[in-house]
Amino acid sequence: MNLKIPAHLTALGTDAYLVGGAVRDLVRGRPPTDFDVVTDGDPALFAHNLARRLGGRLVALGRKPFDLFRVIDRRGPIDVTAINGADIESDLLSRDFTINALACRLDSTRIIDCTGGLADLNRGTLRMVSARNLQNDPVRLLRAHRMAAELGFRIEPMTRRAIRQHAPSIKSAAGERIWAEWRLILNSATSHIQLSDMAADGLLEAILPEVTALRHCGADRHHARDALTHTLAAFQALEGLLAYPERHFPAGTAPFIRQLQGEERLTLKLAILLHDIGKPGRRGRNAAGKVHYHGHASGSAAMADLVCRRLRALNRVRTRACFIVRHHQRPLFLFLNQSIRAEGRFHRLCAAHAPLVLLHAIADSLGKSSGPSPDQAPLIGFLHEMLGRYYAKTRHDLQAPRLLGGRDLMDHFGLAPSPRFKTLLNAVEEARLAGLVADKADALRWIEQYMRSKI
Repeated sequence: MNLKIPAHLTALGTDAYLVGGAVRDLVRGRPPTDFDVVTDGDPALFAHNLARRLGGRLVALGRKPFDLFRVIDRRGPIDVTAINGADIESDLLSRDFTINALACRLDSTRIIDCTGGLADLNRGTLRMVSARNLQNDPVRLLRAHRMAAELGFRIEPMTRRAIRQHAPSIKSAAGERIWAEWRLILNSATSHIQLSDMAADGLLEAILPEVTALRHCGADRHHARDALTHTLAAFQALEGLLAYPERHFPAGTAPFIRQLQGEERLTLKLAILLHDIGKPGRRGRNAAGKVHYHGHASGSAAMADLVCRRLRALNRVRTRACFIVRHHQRPLFLFLNQSIRAEGRFHRLCAAHAPLVLLHAIADSLGKSSGPSPDQAPLIGFLHEMLGRYYAKTRHDLQAPRLLGGRDLMDHFGLAPSPRFKTLLNAVEEARLAGLVADKADALRWIEQYMRSKI
């Protein structure tokens, strides 16, 4: 098979090869976003000449003996390294997966394929070059699932067995490298497939040992399955809600769910994966002998924070995900104890995070049984109504200035500044968000009645 090398890389000499993902993408008819070039000459000299020819910027990234030079070009960065081994075939045989072990000399069109990568590309199969190559860099175990998720490929059985065998070695990898692969897995539309496979192979628990206890946190009156099975089912339900909002939400809500992209989706998926990790440690029984998990939301949030720090997740992703985990039971409590004031308090506390918390609650509920349950319908209907009200009205109310301030309390009621001010102003803000007051006059009357009721 011949390959058409991008014009800006052709005729750069007989001692350099385009390798890896760029070759794979070009074979599949997709434009590469970056390029890897190896040379059996001096990589520094080659990269310097390449940058001068393209008018690009040269950056030295690697350290001896693994010199890496990046040429910044408008058509995508070009990384230049020396061939690993005696020749190009030796280099390819040291790579992770056969579909990445492809090369094409820059002055040629002939693809060099010594591992069967082209056949695996045609079959949609992800296959290791060798188990030893996976052992040499444990992050490749996770990369297998990332690539399977991104490409929609199947990991072949021998590679799955090698991943299972060497899964514990991922613990030695740097958190930054794990996060780089992990976030790409979660960003794929059907990452629940990879998470289930990783759980079956022990890789999920090697990365997140906190989920191990979920396997033994059994079914109860609220859950038809153990906590890990529930977590994976809720994760799958969330992906379905995000992928096909028109199937699950009213016409007025679906477009807003469709707009949740990028970090918001990543945050939601991370939160649903970690929302119950504190549950096993909070298991108890009440006087009647019924199992409960009091405080597991705050416990899970504290553990999720440690997990995200260990994995070097972005701070804004970590804080938002932990917020969702900490408050993930609030929508259920609202449903069980419905009051207009309580809904206003929920929106004051959650503010712009409210739709994420509500969406999480819907997925959490859907993940509690193996199929649609009549018992779920009232709760899910309630959550859908709250989402609809948020997008129709509450989000605008949250952006509006507050109706009252401390000066109003002093001027109208003769109150002296005190910690009570915060309680009063928060209470009237909750009433406004609940639709109980509409303007300043309403708010002052409401405060007066509120203070009278507290006497």
